[in-house]
This record gives sequence, structure tokens and C-alpha cells, in this order.
Amino acid sequence: MLLLGKYEVLEQIGSGSMGLVLHAHDTILDREVALKQMRHGPDVDQQVRRRFLQEARVCASLQHPGIVTVFDLAESEDTAYIVMELLVGEDWGRVIQHYDSISLDQRLGYMIQICDALDYAHRKSIVHRGIKPSNLFLTEDGRPKVLDFGIARLPESKMTIQGKMPGTPDYMAPEQLLGQMCTALSDVFSAALVFCELLTGAHPFRGPFIPRRIVNSAPDSLCVIDTQIPSNLEAVFFRALEKDPKERFQSAAELGEALRSIRRELATDFTRRSRAPSQHVSPAASVPAKPATEGVLGPPAGDPDEWRLSEFMRLLDEFDKAIEESSAPKIKATLSSMEKLGSADARFGVAIEDCQRRYQDLAARLPVSVDRPARPISPAEPVAVTPVNPAPPSPTDVPTEPLSQGFAAPRSEEHTSELQSLRHL
Repeated sequence: MLLLGKYEVLEQIGSGSMGLVLHAHDTILDREVALKQMRHGPDVDQQVRRRFLQEARVCASLQHPGIVTVFDLAESEDTAYIVMELLVGEDWGRVIQHYDSISLDQRLGYMIQICDALDYAHRKSIVHRGIKPSNLFLTEDGRPKVLDFGIARLPESKMTIQGKMPGTPDYMAPEQLLGQMCTALSDVFSAALVFCELLTGAHPFRGPFIPRRIVNSAPDSLCVIDTQIPSNLEAVFFRALEKDPKERFQSAAELGEALRSIRRELATDFTRRSRAPSQHVSPAASVPAKPATEGVLGPPAGDPDEWRLSEFMRLLDEFDKAIEESSAPKIKATLSSMEKLGSADARFGVAIEDCQRRYQDLAARLPVSVDRPARPISPAEPVAVTPVNPAPPSPTDVPTEPLSQGFAAPRSEEHTSELQSLRHL
């Protein structure tokens, strides 16, 4: 078993331009880590070594949940290595391959978190300069991470490998491809390219030579590639992919906020559509309504989170109808079903509390508690007699419709007196 200092190497899990990535065990702290080992030997350029050490410095200065964490930098014999948190999941190159199995809301959430991480680095004057699918990671529990700051530029450094352009040409900003100054807005452009792939599964500058299209052509329409993409979301990315950095979003935070706004709009539209009243159906073609409690014990095949959301939206609509009808049994049954879903999904807590408050407010306005059945009419109670040729009732004499079961009000003494007088006519 190979040992590097206190680290026991278990397996190789990757390789990069400067060395290997190893899965190792910290024998002192008893935890799994990843080691990024620098290639060694007489052919290693000293500038490569400086770049490797610079990466360790850069990553160690960045403590953010969206950036891979560096624990240590160490050397053993003639080998230097960076000790990092071990990530379990897949890079965005693989995530993009099955993008259509991820909801649009989730994809937007991943993009926003990457924007937050980049903005954090940029505010520390650190530009990544190598954003591409393989340098973004998605952990098994759904946390996006930015990896590999090996070509990042610190304010005091303009270091690159002699004769080589840092980054990957298919994901570079136009100014990078033209050899001009690379800034935080270059990272915004590169991130937008990757985000477009996550949205549609396709690069927005497809062609035989992508870098030429990046410099000279407009991006492909996302709405043409995928008709499900909202036009306002396409407009966000067209701005992020402007050739002139001055025309782009002026920070990763600004791009992230634009994506947050789109995400909120989509969520609001979904809620509105889910709660919209259904079209009128004639009695002959009507179908019995689905009971409020049906299906709440378990989702059908598919994503349980999405099923719970759609089921909760259906129950909200049922609750609104029950409130309009002042139907206690329906309200209580629907609210019970909503509470069952809420016990398994904390997203619904605020909405459930609001429904409980509405139920209590309605109960307080009624003359009889919603928890008591209506008072039955005894056989001895006077019965109204309809007079012959009655005069048309005035608006104030029209009796109100009886409330639904559970909310019926008792007859008043004045009304009972009227009925008794009618018996002597």
C-alpha cells in the first residue's frame, strides 16, 4: 500500500494536466480525502511546479460551499500534493448527457449556486479562466461545486505555461480566444456556455470549429433547440454571451439574480396554472372528483418530490373550493391530506399554516362552531305554511341559501314568531 506522508493511497480516480488525482485515507484524522499529486521527475518544468503551488494557495483561500475545499499542501520525497475534500458524484460533462431527466427548476438551481461560487471568488480578485463541464461537479446529494483553480489568476500574477493558452477553447470567451485581458466577465461568458448545454444538451455555438463561431457568430436560439425553454430565459443567456464584455451581465452575481428572477416567475406560473379553476363540464359528461385523500400515501412511479408538489397543488385547489362552499367535511378532509404531505415535505409548511388559519377564521365568523353538527329540527317545531297568492318578496325578505352541512345556523326567535303567526291565517 502506497503511503504519502500520513495519507494511505487507495486508488487513482482521475488525472489532469499537472498530475494524478488519488483517493486516499487520512490515517491521523480517519477520513477519506482526494490527493492531487503533481507529476514529478527531471522533465517537470519549474513553471508547472509554480502553477501547482499557486493552485493550492488559491483554493486554500476560498472557503465557500460551492468550491471544492482544500485541507492541506504537503510534499513527500520529490512529490508535492494538494489534499482536498473527496467528492462523490459526477462532473457536469456526464450530467449534461442526461440533462432532460432533471427538472428545469433543479437545473436553474444548480446554475445559481455556481454563479454564487464564482462571485465569491471574483470578489477576492480570483478569476478561474477555465470554466468548462469537467471543472464543474454535482455531488450525489445535489450540491454543485467548482473545481480546478489551477489556471486561476491572482491580482499579482500573470503566469501561464509558456506557449500554451490556458483554458479549453470551446468554452472560452471571445477576448480569451483573441489573447486579450481575461477578467471575471470572461468567467461569466464561459459559465453561460456550460449553462446553455445543461439547458438544452447542445453547445450554443455548434459547428465544425466552435472557437471561430464564438468570436464571429451569434449563439443559436435556445428556444429552437428546445421549444420548452422560455423566451425570457433565452434572453438572459443571449445577454450573458455578448461578444463585448461591457454588454454582458457585469458580475456572476448579476447573472445569478437574473436566473433567480426567472426561477421565481416559473414557480409562480406553475402555481397559478395548478390552481386555476377547471373548465365547466356538463353534468352528462362529468367525472366524479378524486377524493382529497386518494393517493396521499405514496406517489406513482417517478420523482416523489415532483409528485408531492403536483398533489399538494391539487389539494390547494380543492381546499379553495371547499372554503367557497363553506363545507366543513371537505375542508377538514382536504386539510388532513395536505398535512400528511407536509409531514413528508417541509416545502409545504407555510402554505399549510395559511390554510389552517383560513379554516379557523371561517369557523369564527359562523354562528355555530364548525366542529358541531347543525341543530336538527324537532317534529314539534313549527313548519312554514305558504300563503295563497303571496306578494312578491322584497330583496330583504328573500331567505338566504342554507349553508353546507356542518355550518347550518339555527332559526332565530323572530323567524319562529313569524311562522307561528302564519299558522292562524
